[in-house]
Amino acid sequence: MPSEEDGHREWRQALLWFLATFTCVYWVYATVWDDGQGTGLDPLWFALSFLGILAVHEAGHYIVARLHGFELSPPIFIPFPAGFGTLGAVIRLRSLPRSRQALLEMGAAGPIAGALLAFAIVAVSIPWMRPGVPPPPSDVLPFWFALSRALDLGPPAWFHAIHEPRTILVFNDPPALKILGLLITGHIPGRYDSYHPATLGAWMGCLLTATNLVPVGQLDGGHVLNAVHPGSARPRTFVVLGAMVVGGWWWQGWWVFAAVAVLGGAWRPLPVPDQPAMGMRAWIVAIVTAMVFGLTFMPVPIEMEVLTALPNAGEHRGADPPGSPHPPPSTAAPSP
Repeated sequence: MPSEEDGHREWRQALLWFLATFTCVYWVYATVWDDGQGTGLDPLWFALSFLGILAVHEAGHYIVARLHGFELSPPIFIPFPAGFGTLGAVIRLRSLPRSRQALLEMGAAGPIAGALLAFAIVAVSIPWMRPGVPPPPSDVLPFWFALSRALDLGPPAWFHAIHEPRTILVFNDPPALKILGLLITGHIPGRYDSYHPATLGAWMGCLLTATNLVPVGQLDGGHVLNAVHPGSARPRTFVVLGAMVVGGWWWQGWWVFAAVAVLGGAWRPLPVPDQPAMGMRAWIVAIVTAMVFGLTFMPVPIEMEVLTALPNAGEHRGADPPGSPHPPPSTAAPSP
């Protein structure tokens, strides 16, 4: 157990890591994702939303773990100068769980707390979404195509033969965002709609929640299912890792998560005593956790769409293409 002075030093270091991560998230959004069509506050909205959810997630783990008598480190946030600016955060346990209930409630507290904040942010920010339609398959149309359209002659027959398809990123939305969109705006958000940066941060929070609740080893979902049924923890982990490898054929991010879990040693479940049995409160928490997983899980969070046909000009006129949205194209797209 660290001394009081060591504990203060750890918290100072944790604060510095958090500030570095906040700066990195802000910078990556401002330089990579921001198209310049919004306000100068857009990177700040995104950073506050995303890192707020991540901080509440880690605080949920930390507070409940301390209430159950765990010895653990402060949460350490990890900056990353690509993607969305961070690789998440980690807390290092210095003691093993004393009971199944302690393990379950510690593992579930983070995802539940973070998801509740993500849902609240979506509820507040989703009315600010802007409708969008697919852009034309290329940014620059051939001269003869433009001339024929201006003369109302229709596209030349050879246009599609020489045309190079355009590829865009589409971010599919979790069930929670679709449900909240329907309840608040009266319709499910469209595939090409553009969202406020805070909504993008909440989308990232949902992705963070769902991936952490995958029942593997020392991930949050692994802790929960390990507490519910300790005997099956290790074989179940191998089954889920195999499913993630298969799922990687549809979304390569599952390969990344599986590799991180294996290489980082997180695939090994924590040992937990069989007795005493879990109480009613723990079972309720387990059910709520399963509901949160169902509301945030996306089998294919991100997909690439190849545009091979030119939309009707009238449909696209005056709309914001996913190639230059506010916020970025990746924020705009729930599944059809």
